[in-house]
Amino acid sequence: RRALAQDVVIGGTICGSGDLGAQLILSEASKKEVESSVDVRRFVAMGTYGATAAVPYHLWYVFLARRFPTATYLKTALECLVVLPLFEIPAVVLWTGFFGRNQTLGAAVAQLRADFWTAWGYGLAVWGPASVAIFARVPYRWHVTSFYSIGALWDFGISYIAFDRSEAAHVKSDHAA
Repeated sequence: RRALAQDVVIGGTICGSGDLGAQLILSEASKKEVESSVDVRRFVAMGTYGATAAVPYHLWYVFLARRFPTATYLKTALECLVVLPLFEIPAVVLWTGFFGRNQTLGAAVAQLRADFWTAWGYGLAVWGPASVAIFARVPYRWHVTSFYSIGALWDFGISYIAFDRSEAAHVKSDHAA
């Protein structure tokens, strides 16, 4: 139970930090005032997503460690070809859409459809090599922590895809109208 609680705290902290980093770096790049560019609702949505998702991830990595203790490439394939497209991408885009952008379920699903392939391509680039390294070298007790640590990079990118890229497309389409 303590390990699960630790994973929840780490997951929420790292997901929130990844989003905050994306907001601050992108606001600096666009020359916005940093104080006015931090979207607290978005930050909280990413942090609560990380904390909530840590529970199924904790159980998933325990299952993988028990069922396939030395099958690095099988676990990597499951991570990239099952978990990423069927859980992680839909969950984070729908969660952040609903809680972070105040979207309706229909609007969040439309955003998922629009961003899915970009998110999956980015996810494969991050999680393929990271999964091989973690499953091959890190004791299973530290899998969630290790994945969430690499996840700061993932969260930065997925936060950009879920929020900033989408907002830029909406602004561009609003100006065209």
